[in-house]
Amino acid sequence: MKRIAHLIVAVITVAAGFTACYYTEYYIEGYIKTADVKNITLTSATCGGEVVIEHKGKDVSLTSVVVRGVLYSADSLQLYRVFPDGKIGDNKYVQDAREGEGVFTCMVDNLEPRTKYYVRAYAQIHRMYTVKSEKGKSTTDEDFETHYGDIKSFETGQTSPQEMTPPTVQTLRVENLKSTSMEIVIELTSLGGDASVSDVGVCLSSSSTTPDVADNERKASGGEKTTTGSFKATFTGLQKSTKYYVRAYAVNSKGTAYGDVLEIATPATTIEVQSGLVAYYTFDSDNCNESQGKTEYNGLLQGTGAPTFAADVPVTGGAGKSLQLNNDAYYYIATSPFNGIEAEFSVSLWSKAMQTNNSYFDHQVTSSYTIRPAITIYNSRVYAAGSSSRSAGFDVAVNSLLLDGNWHLLTITQKSKAYKLYIDGTYIAQTTYNSTLSGNYPLLLGTGFTGKMDNFRVYNRELTQSEITEIYNARQ
Repeated sequence: MKRIAHLIVAVITVAAGFTACYYTEYYIEGYIKTADVKNITLTSATCGGEVVIEHKGKDVSLTSVVVRGVLYSADSLQLYRVFPDGKIGDNKYVQDAREGEGVFTCMVDNLEPRTKYYVRAYAQIHRMYTVKSEKGKSTTDEDFETHYGDIKSFETGQTSPQEMTPPTVQTLRVENLKSTSMEIVIELTSLGGDASVSDVGVCLSSSSTTPDVADNERKASGGEKTTTGSFKATFTGLQKSTKYYVRAYAVNSKGTAYGDVLEIATPATTIEVQSGLVAYYTFDSDNCNESQGKTEYNGLLQGTGAPTFAADVPVTGGAGKSLQLNNDAYYYIATSPFNGIEAEFSVSLWSKAMQTNNSYFDHQVTSSYTIRPAITIYNSRVYAAGSSSRSAGFDVAVNSLLLDGNWHLLTITQKSKAYKLYIDGTYIAQTTYNSTLSGNYPLLLGTGFTGKMDNFRVYNRELTQSEITEIYNARQ
């Protein structure tokens, strides 16, 4: 943004043997700004600017913007060769059809493809002012002066119209999921050969399984983008305990493209314990897909049996479903959420079981001697690591605490090889196990398990007592 000059002039004229002095204040103050370039194609772009006159000297009777437009050139130095008398030299220019102050736009076309251009807004100002002599005589004069904005650059498209395609976009995951809001992370992976996409964002619907930009329900727009990359869309004012379908979209001159659809259920109440949440499984969609949209943690059904997704959940009368297994089926998760967090993690899950020998999860290792994260129950005791036998055991029987056929929250934290056991938000016991764990193997969720489980969470940090209590009180 360039400021318009401030001028105070004293004119001295020598004529016929005497000197007369004329004084005037005909300054003007304001600015002219070059706008960001938009709607860039292979051979055209929308340019423009803004002209504002804020103040004028007391002797100025009239100011008006009589010409406004943009200069453009592939040579940045060319735009510095301008003249204050209204001439624009050999520069190429586009003049706006309108006059006056304010915001204006100009379509610059017939550009060369794949070329970097420089653009600069200009405005010619007509000024009428009064000149007064020492003896009080006044005369009226006028001038025209051209002012310029900053120089900005842009590049025309890289692909011919025949070669251009719709853009490509991915729906990555949900973050900060709450009972009435969520954030959706997407990635614009290609502009389709165009210089920009006119819009990128996320569509959301509670009724349509394939929401699109024509739906009237919800859309979060990120506007025009000239580069690829990740973006985040935020939705608020959602309904509690409701399943939503979301997918990313992107628009260019060749059409609209969509990413995959994610199914996301808002909880009945909001758990604020989101920091460090690596993976979260609600089982509400009759599968073992990671509920934040992290598809690398999705589970594949294995075994001879079939799971049941029951309406029986920890909160009485609550929405959603739980996973019911009978020791004949489990879910294979090729990329374990424990990979890379073996030094510190927390596991939280709701359990409804009665067996004194049971297994919530393990890892598919190449040697039974590999030490890995696992939660098993053997002879009514909980173990937090797997090896050729069970390891990191807690020396307390949990029959009445965990194995009475009611819903209970089981939480295990591990930091610096110190393991802590919590049941229903209450600290129960601690043990130390000095062997180093390895989570770089596929996770087997529900292998050897009989009963129901729900809301299985893995964190990359040690949860605090207050956070565990919050999860328990929310019964999620």
